Amino acid sequence: MWQKAGEITYYIIDRVSNERANNDFIDLVNIPEEFDGAFIFRNGFKEALLINNVDTSGIRILRMMTSIEARKLDKTIIHSAKHGTTFVPPNTYIIDDSIITVVEPFTLDTSYYRIRYSSSLLYWNKHQLINLSY
Repeated sequence: MWQKAGEITYYIIDRVSNERANNDFIDLVNIPEEFDGAFIFRNGFKEALLINNVDTSGIRILRMMTSIEARKLDKTIIHSAKHGTTFVPPNTYIIDDSIITVVEPFTLDTSYYRIRYSSSLLYWNKHQLINLSY
């Protein structure tokens, strides 16, 4: 489990680094806090990027995904689009390609974000980061 958590960590850092080289802004959804109890990004995500020489300005984590949520979801998270709204399980909605609505785990607090010009929106599907660029 720790080895898999390490592989996920390296993959996400590498992918965000590559994405940052091509985009002014990156928004991240469902970044995993842990994998079967092995910490991934519960803490220290921006620090991990900085250690790997990634410019963190313009990078926002809109939502972390808990292991409890991950276990309740299908093996692979697949987004869906309908009537101008894109849904990324478990609780993220992109409305008319301009507003991102996120419901936080446990507290159920709702946050709203505006999609920024020249941005890339990536979500973790439990295997890789999927790009929903706008």
